[in-house]
Amino acid sequence: MLPSAIADPMLVPCVLHSAQDNLYEAGKIVGLSMHHCHVESQADVTPGMALSVFVILPDTRRVLVLEEALVTWVRAEEFGLRLNALRSDDAAQLETHLASQKVAADSC
Repeated sequence: MLPSAIADPMLVPCVLHSAQDNLYEAGKIVGLSMHHCHVESQADVTPGMALSVFVILPDTRRVLVLEEALVTWVRAEEFGLRLNALRSDDAAQLETHLASQKVAADSC
C-alpha cells in the first residue's frame, strides 16, 4: 500500500500557474500526497482558485504536472491545494516518489 503523504516533509520546488488569473509564481511544496499538499509561496491566491502546478521531484528528468489543483485555504505566504486531476503517467511518477520517500523515512 502506498503512503498518502510523506512522513518527513521535504521541500519540493514548484511553479504555480493560472492563465485566468495572470499568475506565474515559484513555490515550495511541503507534505505532498496523491490528493493534497501545502505550498509555501508569495503567490497571490485565494480559496477556490484553480492552478496548474509544475513540480520538480528530486532525481527525475521530467516535470510532474498537476493540471487541476484547487486552493483550499490561505494563510500569509502559505496555502493548501487539493489535487483534482492527474494524468496517469504523472500519477504513476508521484506514487513512485511517495513510495521511495516512505522507504527512506522507514530506514532512518
